[in-house]
Amino acid sequence: MVVFGAVLLVLCTWLLGRAILPSREVLPRDRWEEQCMAYLLGASALPLAAMALSWLGLSFAPWLAWTMMLLAGAVGLWRVLMDRSTPLAPSSLLAWQKAFFGFLGVGSVLVTLSLPLNEFDPIFHYAFKGKVLFYSGDVLDPAFTGMVGEDGQAAPYGRIMTHPNYPLGIPFLEAFAAHAGFAWSDRWVQFPLAFWALCLPGVIAFGLRPFGRRPALFGAMVAAATPMLYARNFLADGIQELGQAGLGGSVTLGGGGDLPLAVLFAGSLAMLIRALRAPCRRAAAGAGLCLAGALFMKNEGLAMAGCLVLALLIADPLAGRRAWLLRGIALLTFLVCATPWLIHRGKLPAIDENYGDRFRPSVIAEHWQAEEKVERSTRVRQGGSSDLAEAPPKRRDLALTYFWREFTDFRTWGLLWALFLFSLPWTATRFRLAEARWLSLLVLGGLVLYFLILLITPWFLVQLRGTGIPERLMLHLLGPAAMAIGLLWWEPRTASEKPAEESSLSDPAPA
Repeated sequence: MVVFGAVLLVLCTWLLGRAILPSREVLPRDRWEEQCMAYLLGASALPLAAMALSWLGLSFAPWLAWTMMLLAGAVGLWRVLMDRSTPLAPSSLLAWQKAFFGFLGVGSVLVTLSLPLNEFDPIFHYAFKGKVLFYSGDVLDPAFTGMVGEDGQAAPYGRIMTHPNYPLGIPFLEAFAAHAGFAWSDRWVQFPLAFWALCLPGVIAFGLRPFGRRPALFGAMVAAATPMLYARNFLADGIQELGQAGLGGSVTLGGGGDLPLAVLFAGSLAMLIRALRAPCRRAAAGAGLCLAGALFMKNEGLAMAGCLVLALLIADPLAGRRAWLLRGIALLTFLVCATPWLIHRGKLPAIDENYGDRFRPSVIAEHWQAEEKVERSTRVRQGGSSDLAEAPPKRRDLALTYFWREFTDFRTWGLLWALFLFSLPWTATRFRLAEARWLSLLVLGGLVLYFLILLITPWFLVQLRGTGIPERLMLHLLGPAAMAIGLLWWEPRTASEKPAEESSLSDPAPA
């Protein structure tokens, strides 16, 4: 039953996304693009709806989980039947390309399901919360809010879980899978989390389809061929590294939060591009939904949303009225969908780190000049020694060194960052393509933001490096970087290939 429940959840999630997607006439796509984008929309909508109902006071009981899944499946099935008469667009892939993407996608699913939940983040940040939701159904369970004293108030010390204010997107998906299978299974609650790497190339191709076959193909290819999508420092220790999968911090696949954030953020950008190109209000709402889904997977989704808004403001401030209307719909949808979680998060304790309070000019300036505090190291606090104790480096020097190593780490990133840097002069010379401008600014802004976060983090930076920071943060930018690279192959031919806000597409009414 646990296998049946996991499969049923994935099917209902995909059907829900199909119901949300605009029609094939408004947003042409092939079957691969449609299935990938539909799954991301459904994987955003279902846990966000569960959070909203929990915020209103409903317990996440089995009857509620089953009602939501069956309703999502029924609405989606109706939409699938309605769309049967509308043909799909021609595929942008050749036979060998389909085989390549299929091999990587199916392989990523199988590897995810084969991994045990042994790593710290998947267990303590997500699966433990999923178990609380499955067995308790209460988003204000004491496991989330902290120890309670004799007076019924929060105790001044003690905690049950690490980072209780981490978002509940992954825990809700895991709890849905457990309810669908009538039992918790560490293996099969991962099933709805197994499709992120499979979906990323498809949604990039979907977003770049209006620019022609070559940009869509090359953008998807760059994303699929980036090793960080699957693992960092790929095979740096040889083939025996595969035998340690799930036992360390090298594999990106599995129950962690960075990969779903990256893929849902890319899905949001793809929907936004298509919304502006169509133009289509429903697609704009879908972009906001995916953006809220990214936030609900990991808190950095809020930072990515801020970077996106700034990139649009800086790169294209003179866009037409219709373009700003569609962007406004996307932003409003994001705020409406994310508000229940953002309000609820305010009731949860911020343990160990609270970047909202630390992200101030004075704190940034202080840490820019400060030396790395070796006493932050767990090893030093436990009585050990550190090579950095005698001559601690500047915090900024460590952060800059780590970022530079990532840009030149081909085992982790392949050609991604080299191609992105190569695309920047092209973006400057082909300035009239709005998407190229704001995608490039989004990536650059995200890199600067994450550098500043590493600058002010309360954690020992050397220790963070060992757990995969900053590469896990930079993974969030894989989607927009691959899209910006794909646009290198854009060849303007007609006025209809200009961005919707700059062309005659302003005449027809939005869908």
